[in-house]
This record gives sequence, structure tokens and C-alpha cells, in this order.
Amino acid sequence: MHTNTLSADEGYKLVVVTLKGIVPHPCRIAIETRDFSAVYEKETTNSKGEKEVSLGFRVSDAIATDDSWLLIGYSSYSYRTFYIREPGPIILKMAVCLPEQITNFFVRYFALAKGKATISAQAGE
Repeated sequence: MHTNTLSADEGYKLVVVTLKGIVPHPCRIAIETRDFSAVYEKETTNSKGEKEVSLGFRVSDAIATDDSWLLIGYSSYSYRTFYIREPGPIILKMAVCLPEQITNFFVRYFALAKGKATISAQAGE
């Protein structure tokens, strides 16, 4: 991930996840870019040549509520405060660079957001 653009390095793909939720009452929400992460299973081969499955973990590289992305390392802060004036839906986007071979993962957030995402074979085409 570069400091001022959303792009993936060689061997990785950029995945954008749309997270939808409901805000039950007016509030202020402060979200740091690194609050979100992707957790996935990865297969490796141990020293005996046996296949093993372990968990991989990637911290979010950027978040957005609209088309304005907050990128890690681009500014002196990596959080954004949202002022919710009325109850209703909220939509956040999370960008994360994952190894190319990963086809599904879990989104992790320390509050209430969670879900499993599957990457479509047609994604990016």
C-alpha cells in the first residue's frame, strides 16, 4: 500500500469491503483506520513437508464513509470522527491488501461489526 494512493504491491490484491449498520441514536463515532482488520486462513508447508493451516491477519489500510479515504501514513492522524445527527443506516468502507491466493476472510472490528466476505472470481475484471 502506498502512502497516498490505494494500490496493492506485487503478490497482493486490494479488497474494498462495504460495511453496513444501524446507528440507534444520535452520537459521535471515532474510528481509527487500524480498528478494522481481515483475518483469513492460509496454508503453509512445515519443515516435514506437511500442509498446515494457520491464521493470517492484515490490518486495514484505509477507511471511508464516502469517497474520501483516510489512509494509514498519509497524514499525521489515522482516525476520523463522524457526527451522527439522526438514527439510521451507516455505511463504512474498509480497504485492505490481501495475498492474491486468499478467496475469503473475516472482517474484525472490536465493537459490533463483523462478517465473512467472499471475493468473487470476477472481482477486478
